[in-house]
Order: sequence, then structure tokens, then C-alpha cells
Amino acid sequence: MSGQYLYYVAVNQAAIEDLELRRNKRSGPLVDKFYNVRHQNTGYVLRVNPFKENVFDKGLSANWLEIMGHNPLGWFLPLGSGVKQPPIHTDGDTYEKILGDYTETPSQKWILNALERIQAGDYITKMSFPTSSDAPSF
Repeated sequence: MSGQYLYYVAVNQAAIEDLELRRNKRSGPLVDKFYNVRHQNTGYVLRVNPFKENVFDKGLSANWLEIMGHNPLGWFLPLGSGVKQPPIHTDGDTYEKILGDYTETPSQKWILNALERIQAGDYITKMSFPTSSDAPSF
């Protein structure tokens, strides 16, 4: 069983996500997920097949550090959580405020892939926004 969880850490995936993928693989072709991407005053909806793309896989080393932390002693002697809990925002009216430090960002590889898909016109729909930003946000 620990080998399976080492695999989950290596690909930045939760056990529940793996179970969902296995269930969806048996149930049929409708397993796509949809992601909202904002780039240069425009929002795009991209369709992602989780069997072909892992949006959050940043590579073995980055995945390990993101999940296990930067202190090697804590990897083998997990005394206390080692995680500093951010304050709870009671005025959380936006997604970013509610999630705070727990916001997960997609991998750089996937971001570049998403930008290529947008430039190629491979998206479901798009919508213009009044604010300006050159950097894509996910």
C-alpha cells in the first residue's frame, strides 16, 4: 500500500482522484474535466481528459516537496504537523481569500500547453473581461 501512496506523491494525485479516474474509465467516455483560464482580458474554458493530462503534476521533486514539505527530518519523523496554519478569513468572499495558502497551482508544463491550445483555438468558449493582465491565471 505504501508503494501506491509513493506513486500518488510522485504524480501529485490524491487517492480519491485515482478512484474517480478508475470509476470513470469503466463507466464510459464522459470523463473530461473543464478548466477556466484567464489570459489577456479573456477567459477561456478548456476541456481536459484526465487520462491524458495531469494538470497538477509538476515533476517528482516539486511534487514531493509540495506534499511532504522542505524539512527531510519531517519526512521520516512526522512529529507535529510542521504546517503553519494560516488565519481563517471570515470575510472570504472570493475563491482566493477562502483557499488562501491551500490554493493549488497547475504545472508550468500544463500552463504552456493551455496557452498553445488557446492560440490554436482549441477551447470550448471564451468571454472578455475589462481588466488587463498578460500573465495567464487559472
